[in-house]
Amino acid sequence: VLAPRDDADQAAAFARASGARWAALAGADSAPGLLRDLLTPTAAG
Repeated sequence: VLAPRDDADQAAAFARASGARWAALAGADSAPGLLRDLLTPTAAG
């Protein structure tokens, strides 16, 4: 069982990694691109 702070650290690390990937794929300010990537996991990975 992870402590709450470990969950938060994991979430923050995931957000940084996925955010950087989305920025590279779609542009940091491309909301439609972000939504498309969120809704289509196969396209993102």
